[in-house]
Amino acid sequence: MSDAPSERPLIEGERSLSQSSIWRYQRDFYEAAGAGSWAAGIVPHRVTTSPVLVHDYIRTLVAWLDDLGPRVDPSEPVYVIELGAGSGAFAQSFIAQWYGAGGPPHAQPVHYVVTDLVQSNLDVFGKNAHFQRAAALGQLSWAKFDACAPESITLHDGRKLLADAPKNPIVLVANYLFDTLPNDAFAWDGKLLREWRVALREGEGTPAGAALLEKLPLADAEYRAVPCARPFYGDNELDAVLDGELNEPMSFPFPNAGLTCMRFFADRTSNRVLLLSADKGFDEDPLPLETPPEFARHGSHSIMVNYGALRRFFTGRGGQTFTSPRRHFMLRFFVASLGGGKLVRTRWTFEDVFETFSVGDALAVERGDFQHRLQNEPNVPLTRWLGAIRLARFDTYRYLNTLEDLGQRLGQRLGRTESLALRIEIKGALDAVAANVHPSISADVALNVGLNLTQFGFYDEALAYFGESLAAKRSSSWRGMFGATLCLLGLGSVDALKETYQKAIASPVRDEERQEFEQMRALVRDACRQKDVELP
Repeated sequence: MSDAPSERPLIEGERSLSQSSIWRYQRDFYEAAGAGSWAAGIVPHRVTTSPVLVHDYIRTLVAWLDDLGPRVDPSEPVYVIELGAGSGAFAQSFIAQWYGAGGPPHAQPVHYVVTDLVQSNLDVFGKNAHFQRAAALGQLSWAKFDACAPESITLHDGRKLLADAPKNPIVLVANYLFDTLPNDAFAWDGKLLREWRVALREGEGTPAGAALLEKLPLADAEYRAVPCARPFYGDNELDAVLDGELNEPMSFPFPNAGLTCMRFFADRTSNRVLLLSADKGFDEDPLPLETPPEFARHGSHSIMVNYGALRRFFTGRGGQTFTSPRRHFMLRFFVASLGGGKLVRTRWTFEDVFETFSVGDALAVERGDFQHRLQNEPNVPLTRWLGAIRLARFDTYRYLNTLEDLGQRLGQRLGRTESLALRIEIKGALDAVAANVHPSISADVALNVGLNLTQFGFYDEALAYFGESLAAKRSSSWRGMFGATLCLLGLGSVDALKETYQKAIASPVRDEERQEFEQMRALVRDACRQKDVELP
């Protein structure tokens, strides 16, 4: 039997939660893992990088710009600054949607700034072809930014942002940010304010002689509520926000680092800010009085966000805030504005996109539909697949989860005759999915899109995707070559298809791939036999 936590060796003595080494480990984890933490699925990100959420934010931003009207200078861009961008997937989708084929949804120029603390993430941004193209067009920049020590931002091309007050308001995107910034924690019984102080002890399974950063992921936190003086911070604004929390007996985390970060942007812009945030959090439903804060562990640590404190900060400066009234997969959506006037359009849009039907609902429909399909309906109509992909705003993950609906196994639909109108619509959806692919996605989306296009007779277009797949080397080369052989068969290029087929069967095949290899080889040979084409 393992020792009780109180009997295990002490890693770190009692201190304020915001001063705990938990946060140091947090930063070092992201520094070490870099973009791999998202590519490997260690850190949650699907909801907060979904094209559906991007669309909802864009609608909110457009409404806010409309509300501001002449208070925005059309000769200068409005900077949209994403804090803690991580993989950059949200930014890539934002640029794709804002500057889509139909043009921007608003006449006001917008410039997107992708920021992160981790240098290796910034290096990935610089290599992202979508970012490079957007930067060349003046649509996007990237920069290093530490939300715990905010200062003016130096963009990747050397320009300074916020060294002086900008002409226009700025927009902040903060998804899964506040839950990873240092928090304090308190308990209020109606008369006495107590601070939750934390000590760290070695957790079960901690390696003998492990260094501090090896111990922290396994550490057990021991909390003790200690009476504390008021004002606590000696900072008028922070103490006013803290006092605003003391309405009824409760326990609550307090986002002091997040509030300090928001104050930096509010001060630098003369209180002209729009904040768009999605995170796991609460507003008026905090923890029971004797319950200390809890951390979720997913490689890093995260804590519930106290959006009530953020709301009090913005309203204390004369701003307005909107908070979703219900959780979506433990998420809250929070919009706050300083210097925006009455915000009639913004309020209506928030109610429409975050209270009526939002990204959480879209994922709930997807998951429910997925379970129903497995249990009741093995062959989903293509029109239903098309509707699901459109509902998800051509989300790559939604596509990968529904490959079987579209007939991932090529032989299921090869040669099937769908109406030309439906096939063209499916092709458009597949192209939109491919355009949304972010480098952090490890799956070979190009290969699958190519196979799907082959099913529906778009051979030239499919060949281009197979070429992309082979160049990216995300899958064994024989997959793309077999696909290309089928395309060449459809195009009547007999000599080329024989050459490609020979390359495919000569490609290396891992043992675990052998069955799939033989199935696809047989499919290609059967298709050629039907067209009276002999293969070696």
